[in-house]
Amino acid sequence: MKNKHEGRSCPDRISETGIRAHLSADAPPIFVYEEISSTNDAARAHALAGGGSAVFIAERQTAGRGRRGRSFSSPAGGGIYMSLLVYPSHGAGDGVLLTTGAAVAMCRAVQDAAGVLPEIKWVNDLKLGGKKLCGILTEGEIDPESGCFRYAVIGVGINVRAVPPEVADIATALDAHAAEPVDRELLAARMIARILESLSEDGAAQIEAYRALCPIVGREVTVMRGEECFFATVEHIEDDGALRLSRDGETLCLSSGEISIREK
Repeated sequence: MKNKHEGRSCPDRISETGIRAHLSADAPPIFVYEEISSTNDAARAHALAGGGSAVFIAERQTAGRGRRGRSFSSPAGGGIYMSLLVYPSHGAGDGVLLTTGAAVAMCRAVQDAAGVLPEIKWVNDLKLGGKKLCGILTEGEIDPESGCFRYAVIGVGINVRAVPPEVADIATALDAHAAEPVDRELLAARMIARILESLSEDGAAQIEAYRALCPIVGREVTVMRGEECFFATVEHIEDDGALRLSRDGETLCLSSGEISIREK
């Protein structure tokens, strides 16, 4: 995809120093890699070694992944590939709220840094101009005794400069929509700040923000849940982030799976 800002320059190297210039002094440690298999894997290894909250960023991932084990394209210099290791108070049943909160946070971060506001595609993608801009993958480990997270990793991949030609029909990059080339270090800093803010935000306010950014109520969707595929109408986004659906007069709740909007 051709960059509409071709000819205009913007610092295109991510560094810890450059990111910290836009953060408060109490921001967690930041580790920046030229290349890594997966920032989520690095965050998990840090947690298992007893490390505290930290941020892991890569210029390129060789084994980036999305939900359901799918690969996530992570070309060098094309985006921001980041994982935040956090220690939330959420219980196992509230795990999806880490993802919905991160989605709201990412919309705000993009607006802060680029002046455009994406929409959320339930449950974990951001879209801009009808195409995928960003994916979120939240992983973690639950303590079986307390039922709470021992740690959680919030992984985010966002296209900034361009997208690979093979996914150009379904994906977009932030530079294609912003008035100026996006400063990736500023965007990374806003992503960190906004996601950390989301962990302590009032849950009711956060889910209301999620509903406003995810305009799906009343839409007809195709639902893919395991081996099952069916059509339904979205009635509501519940307080726990699940979808309330109507199918042939029956009401059902969808807390996992995938949906796509049925275009008329």
